[in-house]
Amino acid sequence: MMMDGNLAVSKLFRRLKRRSGVRQTVRFSHFVRHITKSYDPKKGVMDRNVRIGSDHWAEYFQLCDPCSVQYDIIGHLEEKEDASNFLKLIGANFTFPSLESVNDTAERHRVHGDTAQKMKESYAEVEEADLRRLLEVFRTDAQLFGYDLTKID
Repeated sequence: MMMDGNLAVSKLFRRLKRRSGVRQTVRFSHFVRHITKSYDPKKGVMDRNVRIGSDHWAEYFQLCDPCSVQYDIIGHLEEKEDASNFLKLIGANFTFPSLESVNDTAERHRVHGDTAQKMKESYAEVEEADLRRLLEVFRTDAQLFGYDLTKID
């Protein structure tokens, strides 16, 4: 049975709270440690139980099974324009909201400042060893999708 991503994270949070005996907020650094501790460098994959916990943070190369599907298109959608072109290609009648509309919606739902700042703060809490392990966990995916890791290594 595939577990919903939110349910898997909730279980992780409960486990951390039980261990500590203290009600605490689970930080991004806890999540990174959970993912990196589940990684087996000898096998080059995450522990199966963590992958089954949620496809949201599983390595893509473990989820992808190109031999079992007859694909019409293989693509890499990185930008809104890529997605728009793909939707036109397949004849889908969909247009993305304007940037102004997206910004207005984001502003209405903004709670704690901007995303870039929150990301910097969250990553600053993660130990360097855990960041290196996180990079190792997703290295194959990054290479498959053509990301340059030299700036990170």
